[in-house]
Amino acid sequence: MELVVDGMTIDLGPSEQRGIIAAMLAEPERPISTEALVDRVWDDPPDTVRHSVYTYMTRLRRILRTATAHSEETAAIGRTVGGYRLDVDPHRIDLFGFRRLLNRSRAMDADHPDRAGLLTLALGMWRGEPLAGLDSDWALRFRESLRQLRHEALVEWADASLRLGQLKVVATELRKALLESPLAEDLHQRLLTSYYLDNRGAEALSHYDRMRRRFAAELGVDPGQRLRELHELLLGKQEPNTIAVIPVSPRRAEPPSPANAFRGRTVEIARMQRLLAEPSTPTS
Repeated sequence: MELVVDGMTIDLGPSEQRGIIAAMLAEPERPISTEALVDRVWDDPPDTVRHSVYTYMTRLRRILRTATAHSEETAAIGRTVGGYRLDVDPHRIDLFGFRRLLNRSRAMDADHPDRAGLLTLALGMWRGEPLAGLDSDWALRFRESLRQLRHEALVEWADASLRLGQLKVVATELRKALLESPLAEDLHQRLLTSYYLDNRGAEALSHYDRMRRRFAAELGVDPGQRLRELHELLLGKQEPNTIAVIPVSPRRAEPPSPANAFRGRTVEIARMQRLLAEPSTPTS
């Protein structure tokens, strides 16, 4: 949780105080009751918790007032019948900027050339772990939901970038992502696809073998069916179909037309579309 004003980071105080403003930032410009704040910030609230809320609110009001006194962008905590409300432009909240860009990309056609750029901007708004230092049950659940949302955006970015022929960029970013989520099958699928379309068959096979051994050691299972089919394709045991399509994320599975970057590679990429287009539940 950070407040940045004119390039300067402002200290928001102890964890409970940061937890309160985090709870309000999750729903800006909407009143949130004292009871809801307590539920989100304290798992085992003390008897004096209402007084603590009042004290933290007083401190946060002072911090916001002082920090934004000479800024064009203001933020203030108001008191309403329904509880407390944080008055701030949602466009100044990273999470809402991320969601706005993600929704814009999802409203586009699957083969729109700007989708990858919008998703790149959205993913660029992430700086480390969300709600770092906050460990209430609500913060943990909210953090996990945000991680899942970022994962979905990453998969959609990979598909959009593959359609543009940005194979090396996709491979580089997915290798980084797999360091954090080594059991995410959907990321492995896109990485193998980028290797395959970039004629890096040996790297793809080596990656598959490392992945298979890790799945066996940590989960006691083999890779899923789609990964096994990709492996057979890499080994030349299966022939691609003849429909000229490009990989597309599960959220946007409508059949697109081939991108110019893959013109002339109809046979090679057809099989990839069938393996990637069907909905799947990401593993993390």
